[in-house]
Amino acid sequence: MPGLIARVQPMKIHQEERHFRTKGGLHITDITDDVRQIVAESGVTDGICLVYSPHTTCCVRVNEFESGMFEDFARLLRRLIPHDTYYAHDDWDRRTENICEEDMEVGNGHSHCMSMVLGSASESIPVAGSELQLGQWQRVLFIELDRERDHRIGRIKPGLLDLHLVEALAPASPHRVGKRGGDVLAQAQHLADI
Repeated sequence: MPGLIARVQPMKIHQEERHFRTKGGLHITDITDDVRQIVAESGVTDGICLVYSPHTTCCVRVNEFESGMFEDFARLLRRLIPHDTYYAHDDWDRRTENICEEDMEVGNGHSHCMSMVLGSASESIPVAGSELQLGQWQRVLFIELDRERDHRIGRIKPGLLDLHLVEALAPASPHRVGKRGGDVLAQAQHLADI
């Protein structure tokens, strides 16, 4: 496109890690204030906050922080995935992969199954005006599905992206591309490659 001018604003990325101890067995920790503090200190004004846990028996979810809901949730999970049943993951005569001596004392196959049912180890939350865009009752929750361990450390790892759409202008062209026109990200990548 002859005469095309592109204005690209840099994308700001901020990553930070927080540590905290968890309690065992379906313990839910409200980490909303920690995540809000990270967003406020990051300098990111608009974008996405990714909160991620690298642990296989933990989940990060956005939901209401209310004790009655937690009782219902725990009862449902324990009914679907009981602790006191056979799990091949805990069968040490059979299992040959990813062996941790600590797990041999107390099985955690049920925790891995719960994690698979619950899904994601992360949540992506919009950020606008340097604020998390959560609903009135929404909170960022860290859910421990395994037993209590003295060395168990949960990590909050938000990756904040300050997103600015690329505005490509061709002053005398009918092919003006802006925030609403066409595939802006593909066009931005094409412009960056030129």
